[in-house]
Amino acid sequence: MIVENKKLAYRNVYMETYSFYPEDIDEALEKYQSKLEEVGLTPVGPFFYEVISDIQDEIMDATFYMPIKESRLPDNFDDEFVRFSSYLRIDQMIMTRVMGDFEKEAQSRYNEMLRYAGDQDLTIVTPFFNVFKSIEDQTYVEIYLGATRIFDTPEEEVFHLLSDIEERRGRKKVPFYKRFFNRRKSDG
Repeated sequence: MIVENKKLAYRNVYMETYSFYPEDIDEALEKYQSKLEEVGLTPVGPFFYEVISDIQDEIMDATFYMPIKESRLPDNFDDEFVRFSSYLRIDQMIMTRVMGDFEKEAQSRYNEMLRYAGDQDLTIVTPFFNVFKSIEDQTYVEIYLGATRIFDTPEEEVFHLLSDIEERRGRKKVPFYKRFFNRRKSDG
């Protein structure tokens, strides 16, 4: 199942970019964890990463993210591959969840999300983000993809938003704004 209108929003995010062979992701994650501990940062949120290279490439480029307790990096910390953001927010995303074996299911879920975006006329605006979460000792991954609708006019955008609201409410009668919008299109 793919859900629309999702977002990622975290405070005090430590970010670091790595290049590695996909089969070596565990080694890259260990380096990332070690650096967090070495610097003395306190993780408070879910670990997540984005794949910034083509997902078919032999070498993967990825940025790892971790919300931390500290509101800034130590003054003596200097690393060209590390970034810090006091607030990270990405909205207008679609999301799906992998409850089983992430390594086996990831590629098919990526393809499913790309097909969904195409079928729904969504424009892809971000790479994939993989967010690792757990509930009662069961780890799962939520995959996010920035995908939004691009409208030709502000009226189309309002029409779409109001249509979504009406659909969620389960209304069958054609609301006034649809009659108004359709009349303006035929006059135009």
